[in-house]
Amino acid sequence: MDSQSFKAQSVFLVVGVALLSAGGFWGFGIGNDLVRARASSAWPHARARIMESAAGFPTEPARVHDCAWFRIRYSYDVGGRHFEGDEVNVSNSIECPRIMNLPRQYPEGAEVEVAYDPGDPSRSVLEPGIARGHLAALFLPGVAATIGLLALGAGVFGTRR
Repeated sequence: MDSQSFKAQSVFLVVGVALLSAGGFWGFGIGNDLVRARASSAWPHARARIMESAAGFPTEPARVHDCAWFRIRYSYDVGGRHFEGDEVNVSNSIECPRIMNLPRQYPEGAEVEVAYDPGDPSRSVLEPGIARGHLAALFLPGVAATIGLLALGAGVFGTRR
């Protein structure tokens, strides 16, 4: 194998391992969210009161890539203990067009139902179950892992003659 082939093979191997690892770790994190989101549909419910509800567009230059921000805070009681939460769904994965409607859907002072984790009542969500954004979020880690596998294949098999 000549020097150029060795360099090309090395680059493909490094890029392949990096993308496969990144896609795997990223996908694992999203997978954990999916498992928790699915479990949240069976969690018990409690009455809650919305304490804060706001949404807006980013004004800081570093955050301009974000479509919008939101902040929802609510309080609830379970078994005589008081808790506060701020998750709309398990990973707060909410589509950009919907973010600006959250304050109307969950206005300050409104009484709502929250689902809480019976094993840890401090964990709660306003919208239990799997959100549309959860499944779509698996696409990018899948693409990264696939490109990583292709790069690994090119690094291992692509320069052989």
